[in-house]
Amino acid sequence: MMTTIDRNQGLQAARGIAALAVMYYHSHLALVYFDETSLLTVGYLANRGAFGVDLFFAISGYIVCLIAQRPSFTLPSFFAKRFSRIYPLSALVTVGIAIIAPMTEWKLFDPYSWMDLFKSLLLLPTPKPLNGVLWTLQYEICFYLVAGAIVRFFSPMWLFAYCAAASASALWMPVENVWIARFFDGRYSSFGAGVAAYLIASRVPESKIIPAIATALGLAFFHSGFRLGIPYYQAVTAFLLVFSAVSWNIRSKPLTMLGDSSYALYLFHFPFFICLNGLVWQLSPPQWTGELVRWGAMGICIAAAIASWRLFEKPINDAVAKSARGKK
Repeated sequence: MMTTIDRNQGLQAARGIAALAVMYYHSHLALVYFDETSLLTVGYLANRGAFGVDLFFAISGYIVCLIAQRPSFTLPSFFAKRFSRIYPLSALVTVGIAIIAPMTEWKLFDPYSWMDLFKSLLLLPTPKPLNGVLWTLQYEICFYLVAGAIVRFFSPMWLFAYCAAASASALWMPVENVWIARFFDGRYSSFGAGVAAYLIASRVPESKIIPAIATALGLAFFHSGFRLGIPYYQAVTAFLLVFSAVSWNIRSKPLTMLGDSSYALYLFHFPFFICLNGLVWQLSPPQWTGELVRWGAMGICIAAAIASWRLFEKPINDAVAKSARGKK
């Protein structure tokens, strides 16, 4: 049942869906001007769309294990590919925010120091990144550092054990230090969910029924887990959805493209919504235009993200991959 490539169509679709969920969850940032009664908000996404982050983390856990199975896997190439995927676009967006923030009279972004900018550029642990979504990338970087070493010298099972221990320690002994928390935190339950999906998917025979059941169970558990307040219900849901996504037989170019551009979409939407909010207050449009603003803004973000993937991210990824092959 396990795919042998890291660009599995089902996982790409899951990435795209996760990015859309998080973007809708944050869309209220652009709509502060509008009265809630004039909006047709999808309450489920507005309240629970942040789950997309847990799904992103779980996909990362799965992908790290999948990459590590290759005979050509080495730590230098792993770190080079992962970090070149994350840092260039993140730094570009961060610089853009740093330039725009002081230029506007609307005070859309919180005041920042040079140290805040430095940490945001390097994705170092900080509670005040310039781009509000960068806290998740801090976790990603720390996870890659730990996961790369563990899967190289030990096995995915040891990585799962680490994630479980990190999550449990945070549950019983909450960590306030942001540097320690990025390595020992409840968020590691979602990374561990992806690792668990890899371990189990590699042992399950090909089947169309099992993934369908896992998807249904995941959605049901997500709904009931939230209502009942079950600890780590997001991680359990992420495990079931990633486990099933590996076998999703999806041949949808739009979903695949959305998955490819999901990283840019994730980085772009937050600062764009904040800037748009300032513009909306200046223009004072009719209240009935609220949903037009929401969906128009989301459409612009998607278009910008696709352009970023094709013109900026993919060329960098291809160059790094070519360089890595040339060194073998």
